[in-house]
Amino acid sequence: MKMYNHFATVYDELTENVSYSERTEYISGFFHKYGIMPGSALLDLACGTGSFSEEFLKRGYNVTGVDLSNEMLTEAQRKCAGKANFICANMCEFTFENHFDACVCCLDSLNHLENIEKVKKAIECVYNSLRQGGVFVFDVNTVYKHKYILGNNTFVFDEEDFFLSWDNEYLNNGKVRLILDMFFAQGDLYQRYTEDFCEQAYDIDALKTALNPFFDVVGVYDDLSAEAPKTNSERLYFICVRKKNNE
Repeated sequence: MKMYNHFATVYDELTENVSYSERTEYISGFFHKYGIMPGSALLDLACGTGSFSEEFLKRGYNVTGVDLSNEMLTEAQRKCAGKANFICANMCEFTFENHFDACVCCLDSLNHLENIEKVKKAIECVYNSLRQGGVFVFDVNTVYKHKYILGNNTFVFDEEDFFLSWDNEYLNNGKVRLILDMFFAQGDLYQRYTEDFCEQAYDIDALKTALNPFFDVVGVYDDLSAEAPKTNSERLYFICVRKKNNE
């Protein structure tokens, strides 16, 4: 899968509005509540360009990042300057036997998995990678966001060195198609790249059912809050604690 290969070089510019520090502090609060303190081994799943890895490093965690895109990982390695380990792997197929104290999967990465069976595989991989009592925190876009915010809308980014047209097409049952047309300046000309993929939103009950064999879901919250999900929530955080083996 080639998704995000060219996108990697401009990803950080396009996510400048994301407060990585604020989100890291929010997640760290749950870690502290369940005894995951600085010095713990942390897996940053679907780490992208390593912005969350960098923030958790600043807070004293020992970070390993996993992503499917080598191009994203190149940016992550540059950003974290050798202080974190980065591995290219599929989030549904990786293996670290009981190695980590906690795992994060941020910025709707699980929405890139096209069906609930793949979500279950990713969850099982996280389970196998965590020590008993380990904490898994992830966020997802909601069906509401896919249908009414992304929907059939177009977003345009006109920057000094590139132009991006981001077209969305809402398909059905929480699925949205994203078409990214990127134009990079090369002298007097522009080089065009297109990336075309889908994201799938899942309702809370479907995700809880997928998690149930492996994790106790101790909280589901509206974005960056301690409030319960609303009908118009756009992003939800799931806080999960690894079950004991054979529980």
